[in-house]
Amino acid sequence: MLGACSVSKHVPEGEYILNKVEVKSDDKSYDASSLKPYVRQKEAPKIFSLFRNPFSRKPVIFDTLQARLSCQDLRVAMQNQGFLQAGVSLFTTTKGKKLDAQYLLHPGEPYRIGKMTYVVDDDEVRKVLSQGDESQRLLKPGMRFSVEALDAERKRIARLLADSGYFRFNKDFIQYDADTISGEKDIDLKLHLLKYKASSNQPATDHPRYWIRQVNFLSNDSLPIHLRHQVLLNATAVKEGQPYSASDLQRTYNNFARLQAVKYTNISFSEVPDSNQVTENGMERDSISRQMDCNIQISTNKPSTIAFQPEGTNTA
Repeated sequence: MLGACSVSKHVPEGEYILNKVEVKSDDKSYDASSLKPYVRQKEAPKIFSLFRNPFSRKPVIFDTLQARLSCQDLRVAMQNQGFLQAGVSLFTTTKGKKLDAQYLLHPGEPYRIGKMTYVVDDDEVRKVLSQGDESQRLLKPGMRFSVEALDAERKRIARLLADSGYFRFNKDFIQYDADTISGEKDIDLKLHLLKYKASSNQPATDHPRYWIRQVNFLSNDSLPIHLRHQVLLNATAVKEGQPYSASDLQRTYNNFARLQAVKYTNISFSEVPDSNQVTENGMERDSISRQMDCNIQISTNKPSTIAFQPEGTNTA
């Protein structure tokens, strides 16, 4: 190899070019290759040319600190998958100025979910969640514990509430408590849905639930909206008198995006002041209900015009 053979001459004494990186497991049933992205240093691509490629990556010098951090990252990744007692061994072999690194994973036995408990501090939110299908829950006793599954359940609940009027809810209001018994591989989980806090120094209250008072169509520029009102209504999934729904909001964006006459759409919501004091159908709203106006700003393309030029022949 021309040029490539001389690279090692410039490697300082005591340092090595990282030649090969492998991630393996002492458990053949565990997919070790999926964790290779957690290794911080990768070998440089091989050059399959007799001539030096000036655009190729420089050789990677093996770094023991990066290797130790890679071991930590690999161990945390396995723990997040439920292998809480996982370990990692690093083996290196050298030949000349080149080094091969092998990360051997020791996942061990996975932990599983034992007892699963849901604790919801907000009574109204609890009622909304109780109306859902419990079979849709993503955390069940006996399944392997994983951080990914825990986060997926938080997102599922957040989506459900965001489609039920809870405009200000997010998954950070959901926390977990985990209990393990020494010598056991089961984890008892408690999902705790906290009350609403606008900020850290504000008192906790029930989560506000928002209803759509009215939908306004606004031009985003000086030009009028060149669409019939019925076309606008048909494209709007957000409906007056209904709870706010994040899915309806997304459907509205999608519907307007499919209209060729629409160039740009921006949808915002404004809370109606003191809307928890209004009455609806003769009944006073509870203290956590709010009203919002949905403002849909639309930029339309200029309407196309077709000009007809009369043609004639002069035989005179």
